[in-house]
Amino acid sequence: MMKSTSQSIRFLKSFTAPTLFAATALGFSAPAQGAVNLGLFGSGSNPTSVSVSPGGTFSVTLNVSSTAEQLTGVDYYFSINGAAAGKVWLAGRDITGSPFSDTLKLDTGDNNQNPGILDSNYSLLSPRNGLDLGAAVANVNSALGPNGGANPAAYLLAKYTFTLDSTIPAGNYSLSTFAYAGSGVVTQAPSFNEQSFSQQAAFSVVVTPVVGAPEPTGMMALLGLGGLVLRRRRH
Repeated sequence: MMKSTSQSIRFLKSFTAPTLFAATALGFSAPAQGAVNLGLFGSGSNPTSVSVSPGGTFSVTLNVSSTAEQLTGVDYYFSINGAAAGKVWLAGRDITGSPFSDTLKLDTGDNNQNPGILDSNYSLLSPRNGLDLGAAVANVNSALGPNGGANPAAYLLAKYTFTLDSTIPAGNYSLSTFAYAGSGVVTQAPSFNEQSFSQQAAFSVVVTPVVGAPEPTGMMALLGLGGLVLRRRRH
């Protein structure tokens, strides 16, 4: 079976470690790493925050920017903090317009041995989602390059939609990206070196309390008061 681009990157990387070790032993140093940052953005007047009610949904856009590195792939997860952990689901991913079109995992799978990122066993942020959301460029021989340190290149990774459980407590939470140490950024061929992101993304999620209808006893009191006023006016 033919490997996907993202799978091929991981296959080729398995051969690069001994080569890099030998080069280090001979006194050669690895090239200096440039800054590769992730950024989360919302829509509307405040791109760094969203207000949402329990049971509601919201969407964010995730970008990656690079000041010096040539990029062929990325690996990352989403995480939510505090009492929101276990109360937020990843509900949608849209990679339309992204050069990172070869996703490591499909959106939907069998929720078992071949899962997708939106499957129920893997989409809950508790505090992180269960599957790597990483992706690679369609042609790993055509890495995405930066424009220089003063004007870093920024690329769309995906637009994500999240759903909140109806029981999530009101409060301010931080939705952020996560990658394991030493991983996250995959550079150009033929080495496909992997390194950490210089900066992870963070986005503020403000869960607003639900303002409920008046209690039944309170409603009856109001109706009774209204009837009393009407009776007095008639007299």
